[in-house]
Amino acid sequence: MSEVVFLTEKTLTITDEQPDININTDIICCGSNGRYIYRSFVYFDLSSLPYNAFVTSARLQLFLLEDYFKCYSKNLYIYMLKEDFGEFTTFNQQPKVCMERVNTNISYKKYGLIEINITSFVQKWISGEVINKGLALKCDENKKSLVAFGSKNNSQYSAIPKLHINFIKSKEESEFYTRFVEVKEESFQLRFVNVGYSSIFDVSKIIIGSFFIKNIGERDVNVRVDVSSDGVNWIKDSEKQVYPNQCDILVPKYYGKHYRIVTYTLGEGKVDIKFIYQVYK
Repeated sequence: MSEVVFLTEKTLTITDEQPDININTDIICCGSNGRYIYRSFVYFDLSSLPYNAFVTSARLQLFLLEDYFKCYSKNLYIYMLKEDFGEFTTFNQQPKVCMERVNTNISYKKYGLIEINITSFVQKWISGEVINKGLALKCDENKKSLVAFGSKNNSQYSAIPKLHINFIKSKEESEFYTRFVEVKEESFQLRFVNVGYSSIFDVSKIIIGSFFIKNIGERDVNVRVDVSSDGVNWIKDSEKQVYPNQCDILVPKYYGKHYRIVTYTLGEGKVDIKFIYQVYK
């Protein structure tokens, strides 16, 4: 297995305080100061990755320089861009983003390195499913949440955004999976009234996994994945509404030690759930 570290090629901040220009300094900002919204963009050139690379992990590293408004809960949202950004990008002319996002709670951090798992994003870039145009960074915009990270122009190397990628080549990939990776499958049926909870899944060794949901009841059912680091405190993850006799797929965005499925509807509900995932042996 190989590891490579990419430094960001370009960074930019926009704000509706100055909606017709952009900000290109030694910091990038996102969130709200209570009056104005700030958003930022980062781009990594991954063209030097081998064409046959299979990405096993990708970690975005941002260095938090300033948290202007401390609060109990503050989320950072990462999106893949559909369009390029550059000198003509402004708040009034923003690049479009993909709907899929990765969230992480950064309220625990006052200063220093923050690491976000964006493996699924990089895998889509490498496979060609999504063209790599960069990432959009947002914080909660309905409350005071403004933060500042180091940008491409920061004089401190440690503060410049980085992307750590672990990958294996095709031959290595086959040997790696044979020796170290196992595909598992768990199926169960969940019957509930109003709200239902599945048993807890230990995913501490998981590489990637998906929940396949089939609604075999008579009412629409909302299905959600929760993730936890301790099996006690839970964070809401992916959620979808599944109609009667329909199937859908939930792919968790967060990585933790435990997953569970939460279902809710008005009255009685019944769903078949299949969890297929890859784990290290």
